[in-house]
Parts: sequence; C-alpha cells; structure tokens
Amino acid sequence: MHFKLCVTFVIGFVCVVAITSPILAEITPIPGDFGWKRGIPLHLIDNEAVQADLGLTRESAYKIQSLRKKIEESGLEKHLPELNELLSPEQQSRLHQIHLQQAKINALRDSAVEKELGLTAGQHQLILYLYKKEQRAEMDSVKAMYNPAKPAKSVNNAKAPANNGKVLSHEEKVLRVLRDEQQKAFETLKGKPLDPNGSLRSIVSVRVRHLAPRWRSGAELVRRGAP
Repeated sequence: MHFKLCVTFVIGFVCVVAITSPILAEITPIPGDFGWKRGIPLHLIDNEAVQADLGLTRESAYKIQSLRKKIEESGLEKHLPELNELLSPEQQSRLHQIHLQQAKINALRDSAVEKELGLTAGQHQLILYLYKKEQRAEMDSVKAMYNPAKPAKSVNNAKAPANNGKVLSHEEKVLRVLRDEQQKAFETLKGKPLDPNGSLRSIVSVRVRHLAPRWRSGAELVRRGAP
C-alpha cells in the first residue's frame, strides 16, 4: 500500500512538471540588475554596427575581442591600461550608452540606473508591480494555449482608463512612473540611438571614397575627348 502511494505521488509529480515546464519556459522573467557601468560591455564589440558607431577598424575590433577573453580570465584591472589604449574614454562612455539602449525599458530595473535617475522607493515598487502584472498576463496567455477550453482574459480587451481610449503598452506604463525630468535624464543616458545599418553605411562610404578618384579620372578623359 505504501509503495503504491509513493508510485502514485511520483507519477503525479512528473505529470505536473511535464505540464508546467513548457509554460514556465515561455514566461519572461522579471528583469533585474544587468551590470550597467559595473565594467566595460566589450561583448557589444561583436556587433558590426557598434564597431561602425565607435569608428573601429576590423583590426582594432579584433584586438578588443581578444583582450576581452583575457579580461574574463584575469579581471579588468590587470588589463585596464591595454584597454585604455584601444578605446578612448569617449568610446567607453558610448559603449555604456549602447548597453543601456539594448536593455530598453528593462534598464529601469537596474540599481545603478535607478540611482542615476534618482528613483524613489515608491517608484521602484510601482515599476516592480507593473513587471509582475505583465508577467502574470503572459502566464495567463501561455496557459490559454495549453488549455484552450478556458481562455485567459486578454489584456488588450481590458477597458483602458481615461486616455483617449488608448490601451497603454507595458513600456508606456513603466515610463509614466518617471517624472518628466527623469524621463529626459533617461534619454540623455542612452545617448544617440545606435544605427543598425551603421556597418553597411561605413562599407559603402569606404567604397565610394575608393572609387571617387577613378570616377574623376574617367570624367576628365571624357571632358578632354580622349578615346
């Protein structure tokens, strides 16, 4: 009898795990610290658009990528002089801006960003509440996929407050927690948006400069009437 109970319990536990695991795997975790300004985000150098934004050559980008491996092994402090030779203070600051841009609205859950913007404890709690609410909505939506007989309530169908009938997105709701000056400061911290086509523009620019002398030579020949 005891053995049967144990077997029943194990089978039940396995079934619960099997059902809930795919659901939990699809739920976006609540973001937290992502390490803003706790080091130099050299992993961004792998992005060609970032290389173009920083004005790096392929050779210098390769050197930085190689240095990154050394830093991961023995720490930043030991290789800081070498890093400073490869990246100027302005380029390092720009990496922090791009790092913030990639985090998007989740950046507001980083403690360093909170401190920089001067978020209050009340704002911190409200932003956390909004993330938990968004996570619950995601969970209801995913559960509805596995249990279509009981569809979850759609967040988009919910009645919006007095806001010209518009349902605010999660990002808009979180941004509204910030005061006007905090929103402006947040945009300043992010800096100029990264151009995703920056690497392509850089290649085209180089090729145009390379071909320009040939075009001028050809035009000169035409002007002189050369055969």
